[in-house]
Amino acid sequence: MRLLGRVSVFPVVPPRLQGLRELARNLWWVWNPEAQDLFIRLDEGLWRQVYQNPERLLLEIDQKRLNAAAEDPAFQAAYDEAMEKYSAYRNSQKTWFKNTYPQYAGKTIAYFSAEFGLHESLPIYSGGLGILSGDHCKSSSNLDIPFVAVGLLYNQGYFRQQLRADGMQEALYDKLNFSEL
Repeated sequence: MRLLGRVSVFPVVPPRLQGLRELARNLWWVWNPEAQDLFIRLDEGLWRQVYQNPERLLLEIDQKRLNAAAEDPAFQAAYDEAMEKYSAYRNSQKTWFKNTYPQYAGKTIAYFSAEFGLHESLPIYSGGLGILSGDHCKSSSNLDIPFVAVGLLYNQGYFRQQLRADGMQEALYDKLNFSEL
């Protein structure tokens, strides 16, 4: 996002790469290296700066980089391959749940947890319980279980740690912008 006077200007994802928006909003990219690589290839430095958050990357990337990627045959080939894998994952009819429990089609399972360790760009976990809950979410997705995770969304999330020059630990609390998660 660039500020021009008092107006925010967001980059426009070219039509050829519109699937990047959907990938950024579906946690499938977290466990798919090809999808992660797309975001890294767009701007590796910015990817690190935004803590591997594809939503923020697409909000802050320079328009010229997006346009160049849309014209780059190598990027297009990688994009098409990742989108094919994503589509196959989302649309598979031969899943464990569909084959094992067809009578429960259309039903939904609610999974409650105080935290979910899904990825560092979504700071809604602090430790073991969150990691376990995140693993349950991923496993359920892989098995195509109709699963909805219900938890808490804190306006600051959990803190990040860094060491000060004197060697002491320092906790950094970032106020979360929910539109960037």
